[in-house]
Amino acid sequence: MTVGDDEWWSESEPPDPEDLLERVDRMAALLVQTGRAYGDDSWQRFDREYQRGVKNLDADLRRLGLRSPFVVWPSLASWHGSAKQHGSYAKRDAYVNERLSQIREQLRKRIDDIIAGDPEAQLHHLGDTADRAIREPAAVRQQLVRLERALGSDPGQAIGAAKNLVESTAKVVLDARGLEVPRSATLPALIAAALQALDAHPANEERRPVRDIVSKAAAIANHVGELRNEAGDGHGPLALPTGLELRHGRLAARVAVAWCAFVLETLEEQDRREA
Repeated sequence: MTVGDDEWWSESEPPDPEDLLERVDRMAALLVQTGRAYGDDSWQRFDREYQRGVKNLDADLRRLGLRSPFVVWPSLASWHGSAKQHGSYAKRDAYVNERLSQIREQLRKRIDDIIAGDPEAQLHHLGDTADRAIREPAAVRQQLVRLERALGSDPGQAIGAAKNLVESTAKVVLDARGLEVPRSATLPALIAAALQALDAHPANEERRPVRDIVSKAAAIANHVGELRNEAGDGHGPLALPTGLELRHGRLAARVAVAWCAFVLETLEEQDRREA
């Protein structure tokens, strides 16, 4: 039997779906090899490593809200003792892969969501950008946490948090440039002031395609504020408008993140050039 790098179970690994899928596959390979190792006790020297891998993989899967399939095999010994009852080597291999098929499918779906622009992944990325671009990212981070919590359950709260994220981002940009943040400023005024502070206002852009994109991105961010006034949680509406669904909250999140990412990355790039 062979295994690769003996650090694959490291507790420090983040719950990245691609990484988790690779770890599932590697443990599946250990199970398959163990199921074929009758008359050969070499599998025993990998049992402790496998158990550590199960423990840490289970914890990371829980962080993604997924159930681990390895509870039925807490050790290689537990599988080795029952493998024979599943018939030939080919049937044992098929049994292992069948038991792992659901978690593999779930992880591949997560990977596809990220590639397709999953808003939760975008929120995490924006948090990393905020950490790099501003000295005190707590205000932005707070709104990201609230937005992520609401995405899967409450479109009204998600819309409200998306508007607050845009507002907080505009304010931290003004603060980073040493400008006063008016307490009573409207969202459109804050968005325009933040872009002006970064010399990224559409009026200052000579390239028409870039000018149009920035202008429309700002307009869409403003529309998030308008939707929040109508249907979000900011003013305590008596009821959400008919037809407002989770997808609308996710849409608000996506457009808010797009504008916030643009201004924070602009801030970061400008500070890097001036350093």
